[in-house]
Amino acid sequence: MLGLPPILATPVVVLCLVLGACTHPDARAGHDGGARLAVADAAVAAQSDPENFEAQARQVFGTKALSRTGLPDRSLDSDLLYTFLLAEIAGQRGNYQIAAQAYLEMAKTTRDPRIARRATEVALYGRYTDIAVEAAKLWLATEKDSVAARQTLAALFVNSTDLHSAKPWLQQILAADVDNIGQSLAQLQPLLAKHADKNAVLALVKELTRPYRERPEAHLAVAEASLAANKVDAALAEIREAMRLRPDWETGALFQAQILNRESRAKALDYLKTFLDANPKAHEVRLAYARQLINDKKFPQARVEFWRLLEANPQNGDKAATTAPLSAPTGAVGAAGANEIDNLTVGRTPLTAPLA
Repeated sequence: MLGLPPILATPVVVLCLVLGACTHPDARAGHDGGARLAVADAAVAAQSDPENFEAQARQVFGTKALSRTGLPDRSLDSDLLYTFLLAEIAGQRGNYQIAAQAYLEMAKTTRDPRIARRATEVALYGRYTDIAVEAAKLWLATEKDSVAARQTLAALFVNSTDLHSAKPWLQQILAADVDNIGQSLAQLQPLLAKHADKNAVLALVKELTRPYRERPEAHLAVAEASLAANKVDAALAEIREAMRLRPDWETGALFQAQILNRESRAKALDYLKTFLDANPKAHEVRLAYARQLINDKKFPQARVEFWRLLEANPQNGDKAATTAPLSAPTGAVGAAGANEIDNLTVGRTPLTAPLA
């Protein structure tokens, strides 16, 4: 069995682990015996190769004592090192519950946010949600400005379908980073997307975005939640308001085209063309428009759009390769040209769903 990775300490990794966390049905069997084996292994390992394990400990805890600015004054003494060995050996043996509990006990003893974060990561890796929640709360208590800790707690509650408990943490995340509120609002839908009750998610998103209704990203978040709840008219109204606030917003335009495409491909194409007429430098929208023209086998019109993209970015080989077969006489796009077109049109437009 693969052992526990030494470091898992980035917000993206933490959130990915959170979104995969659930009850671990098989890992609880035999933990008492596993704990004894882990203790024995730790003792043997510490005696046989102490420098290697101390290096691992210092990789997690820091290179010196834990008495850096803002951190508790606690050196890496023998008791702490021994508990670390227990946690790491347990993790290497696949006993993630024991490893997480050991790290959590160290975090409680030292009040060190780095160890609390490590306890959270190990618990998430082993899918022990209860331990992860307790460790994440301690992490935030010892590092009050940690955005990652708040994100982790919010994601844990969302993943356990407890939107009520997630709401205050999400509110704090939004309020804590006003300078980047647009980016924070954009993260709501990916975080909440897996929740089964789409109407409850929509109600929560409306409440969370209420203080930020002057931002187009707030309306996009509500539009996304509305569409997920199959409220198409509401989604269209919200994204239109977002575009009123920011008329040249490519992300919003692509989402509006996605909604219109549900009703009519022609309406989606007309909207993209109108947007491009007003915003000729909208690269991503023009690319989406050109691809949709290809899907509709409107090769002459698609050729014009790809030439415009190529003129704007002459170094782009992909667009040159696509423009060449499209420049053939109408009806003469052969198999090789079709393959080149297919290669370009697969998976590169930042749409939530393709215009198809």
